[in-house]
Amino acid sequence: MDRAWALRKLGERFGLTQSQLAERVGLERSSVANLIRLTELEPEIAGMIADQRLTAGHGKALLGAPAGTARVALARKAAEFEMSVRSLENLIQTGDAAESGAGVFKGQQPTNTKDEARLAVLADLQRQIGQQLGTKVNIVTDRRGKRGRIIMEFYGLDHFDSLMSRLGVKTH
Repeated sequence: MDRAWALRKLGERFGLTQSQLAERVGLERSSVANLIRLTELEPEIAGMIADQRLTAGHGKALLGAPAGTARVALARKAAEFEMSVRSLENLIQTGDAAESGAGVFKGQQPTNTKDEARLAVLADLQRQIGQQLGTKVNIVTDRRGKRGRIIMEFYGLDHFDSLMSRLGVKTH
């Protein structure tokens, strides 16, 4: 955070663009831009990054959440549950999806910390299983997360046979 604030102050003081700053300090322009954006976070979140309870990557992900108390609450949860940046990004995305009524967790709007953490874990599991199987995977659970189903997409009989083979199921 010190670096982020230093870059911001340098830019403001000398009227430098991000490109000019990047050139002078030997960083990529995108790195400078991302660091400066971190200064837009709430002071409590900036403190968590400074204290190394969260990383700059977490801060960058949090910039995708609405500013204010909701973003601070997300940051607290991320620090408390020691979430990966990817899990936090998924939590932010699933939170947006739940509010709009779209996405995997349709109708499942998180109501508390446990629900948000559960949705983040489910989103991460979907991604991992999908990567392992090479197809889109959806996990749908009841509100408590105790029961549900896994939905795997296939795009033809050959793809179906390939999925079954990866799962160890003989189809012939």
